Amino acid sequence: MITSVTNSVVKNLTKLQLKKYRMLTQQMIVESKHLVDAAHAYGSVLAVYATVPFEAYPNAIILSEHVMKKITNTKTPPTIIALCEIPQNTDIHARVLCLENIQDPGNVGTILRSALAFGFKTVILDQCADPYSPKVLRSTQGTIFKLSLMFMSIEQFSQNHPNYQMIATSKEPVLNQVIPSPPLALMLGNEGSGLSPKSLALSDHQLWIQTAEVDSLNVAIAGAILMHQLSPFSRIDGFEG
Repeated sequence: MITSVTNSVVKNLTKLQLKKYRMLTQQMIVESKHLVDAAHAYGSVLAVYATVPFEAYPNAIILSEHVMKKITNTKTPPTIIALCEIPQNTDIHARVLCLENIQDPGNVGTILRSALAFGFKTVILDQCADPYSPKVLRSTQGTIFKLSLMFMSIEQFSQNHPNYQMIATSKEPVLNQVIPSPPLALMLGNEGSGLSPKSLALSDHQLWIQTAEVDSLNVAIAGAILMHQLSPFSRIDGFEG
């Protein structure tokens, strides 16, 4: 059992709380058995650490609770974590989600989970919260291992893939909304300011979400609605995915 926070292994694991060390090592930590299982199924696990024995992981290194708390920096430390390689998926699928300057980790994680649910398996991250941070990873519920995440500007993606129809959201009603056939890319912007003018100028189509009583929706909610409309599952009010 490791009981000292000055242990070299503990020090290296603790550094992974910081983005620069995650990027330097291309490693991350996932917390909870659900996420450890997802990482194990993907083949990303390098080592497992736990505060109690787990039958599924007999080779897990046992840590004291205060060491686990140090590594995870949480009030209530998890009972199991895994050191993982950051996934290196680079496939470009027919439905792409482009996120620009979305800063709330909970929003990013929720959006990534919805992206997988509605078939947007490639996600472009343009100046967003780090998807490999603990808060985002917890929100993804393990779906991150089934997505292709790519770091580039929306403009760069559009230039590299001119055959993709670029779709933005509209604050004003759009008559006769057109849902293009794939390949397509849905763009979602910052929680407060939305998409930048540069990204808006790239749009081939704009979609409007009709609401009552409220002026706007949380970006994760709006994103889920639009991804569903653009998915193969949508057959609502004449929309065809």
